[in-house]
Amino acid sequence: MFKHYQAAVKRVMAELDDDELEKAKETAEEWSNNCPPPKIQAQVARKKGPAYMEHFSNEMWRQCGMRVFVMSAWKNEKGEVLFGMHDDNEALGDGDSFMKTKDWEDIEPVWQEYTQEQFGAGAWDGGRQVKGGRKRIRKPAFELEMDREGMPFLPDITDTKLKEKKAIVRAFLTSHYRICSRKDKVVVPWSAIIQSQDDFMAWTYLLADVDLKEPSKLQNWDTTALLHFWRARQETDLYSEKAAEGYHPKASGFIDRSRE
Repeated sequence: MFKHYQAAVKRVMAELDDDELEKAKETAEEWSNNCPPPKIQAQVARKKGPAYMEHFSNEMWRQCGMRVFVMSAWKNEKGEVLFGMHDDNEALGDGDSFMKTKDWEDIEPVWQEYTQEQFGAGAWDGGRQVKGGRKRIRKPAFELEMDREGMPFLPDITDTKLKEKKAIVRAFLTSHYRICSRKDKVVVPWSAIIQSQDDFMAWTYLLADVDLKEPSKLQNWDTTALLHFWRARQETDLYSEKAAEGYHPKASGFIDRSRE
């Protein structure tokens, strides 16, 4: 792609009249000194982004002997944030695919949280673009059953392995955070919650000896204790009392800022 770039530019420039040529030069100088407008960036990301990342991966391997795994995020024309992962390692030398051979799923939520912070709370999750092929099909996020009020219902976790417990914690808190924020695709800001837990969670829904953190970092005891605690509250009458105070019944404790 890149080796034909200059020839293509010369052909296009040769077809322009004097006014168009002057306008093109002004635009080129503006974009070189600053950045293209967001609309143009979104179009380039959609059309050329994967090719740029492939070229980068190939050149890093060819020139430096370096293997790379690229995680990306950008806004499309609709203002949605798209997340991308690019793994060309299987095609370089005798390498194996990172995404086929390693558990990379725990990295993605942290990257999503970071990119949502950078692009702003108003940005919506627009989906994912993945290149690299995967031997293993990525497991979908744990899906909780909903009760008749449309709230996620915690299952019995007897004999449940730690990885699945973490997935349940993530699904449970994500569901409640989206309900309270009234945004169906918003990413839970785990870092902000860790720093200012009281700003996000009512203390009655937390255990004094468990520090809430990004679910992949929770230990087995913490994960089990939280799930047992929330399930016990789920089965008591305390939730109906919270409903009268402006909380939805059976809520996990996220504070609904939209009511303030």
